[in-house]
Amino acid sequence: MAKAFLKNPLQAVQNVPAAIQYLEGADIYADRSLFPLPSIILIDLHMPEKDGFELLEWLRDRPQFQNLHRIVISGVERMSDTARAYQLGAHAFLTKPLKEDDLRNLARAFPDAWT
Repeated sequence: MAKAFLKNPLQAVQNVPAAIQYLEGADIYADRSLFPLPSIILIDLHMPEKDGFELLEWLRDRPQFQNLHRIVISGVERMSDTARAYQLGAHAFLTKPLKEDDLRNLARAFPDAWT
């Protein structure tokens, strides 16, 4: 993010249940001054316990996250994964490793979400 000159605060979680807790402001993520709601979420399709598709489904079913920009990242670009991610509400799909230009292009495409 820094190399792409993007200054959005960055928070990382290890899995889908933790991401859901973060977004709900539950448990250790209850203090929104420490854990503010994001404007963008980077979703890895291949995470432990549950996959990124399950997080996309969870987000899709919650109108309060309608304006959250969902960027899917994956180590493999399969057309079926890409299509499914977009069906579930992804705004963009990137393959790993992420490049600075990828993030800059996203910032240009969704300027309201990036700082």
